[in-house]
Amino acid sequence: MKLLTWAFLGLAFCGVVFGQSPVGSAKYNSEERKALEFVNDAEAQIEKAAQEYTVLQWAYTSNIMDYNEKRSLEYQVCDS
Repeated sequence: MKLLTWAFLGLAFCGVVFGQSPVGSAKYNSEERKALEFVNDAEAQIEKAAQEYTVLQWAYTSNIMDYNEKRSLEYQVCDS
């Protein structure tokens, strides 16, 4: 659960800090390109995890059943 909290905060931070596109003519060296690819990949993973968690939480909150509770708990255990 703490991981997801940090993931959400990280996604929000990245949205604020990296929200603007760099100048189109900017040239990147190899290290900057690797860093940019890493950040873009991490953002995509965080976004996907946040969406999956939101759907699971919505399903559990709106339809409290053993099945939805199990899915929610499994997701939390896998991401811990």
